[in-house]
Amino acid sequence: LAAKPECILLDEPFSALDEHVKRSMESELMEMLTDFNNPVVFVSHNRDEVYRLAERIGSIESGMLSAVRDKKDFFMRPMSVEQALLVGCNNISEVKWQDKHHLLAVEWDSVFEVTDEQLEQTAMSMDSISHIGVFPQDIIISAGKTKTALAYADKNIIRIKDYKIVEELKTWEVSCELNNDSTIYANLPKHTEANMLSKNINDELYIKNFYLLG
Repeated sequence: LAAKPECILLDEPFSALDEHVKRSMESELMEMLTDFNNPVVFVSHNRDEVYRLAERIGSIESGMLSAVRDKKDFFMRPMSVEQALLVGCNNISEVKWQDKHHLLAVEWDSVFEVTDEQLEQTAMSMDSISHIGVFPQDIIISAGKTKTALAYADKNIIRIKDYKIVEELKTWEVSCELNNDSTIYANLPKHTEANMLSKNINDELYIKNFYLLG
């Protein structure tokens, strides 16, 4: 800063630090940059770190920088497969359009209904949309005593044949095996009792939200 640079590049500055040290260093860095009014380019593979420190985010895709967007928009509305994976949307399937409002998620062998609003929000043509992305938290794996397909009029349903539950730090991860042997991942809140997990899982998953990706 003493040299008054026109731009600062920070290439994974905290990658080798323990979490408690990292948080302290992040605070110090942000305080140091308070009066620095030129661009700061921060490179990281840690999405939590990026969300805390950055205001606008872009991604490197095939060696090119994507459009730089507001961080909330970037995290809540991924527009490509690369962006979806970066923000934790790890259920990705190639698609085949059946008509303007229906597409087949090839890997999951399931048909999804697409609204005009979703198409408008993507700002992409149908020909440019090649994949669909689903966050684990956007999957409903239980509808109580009501069959999922009946509860949601058989729309945006993925049928499963088996599942495996893994305890994560803050959630239960449910790895669901489909009839074609592909896998999709869902989350259950940690407060769900372990002995109730299997009782809450149906053989059908309802996808309450999904993203159209280019």
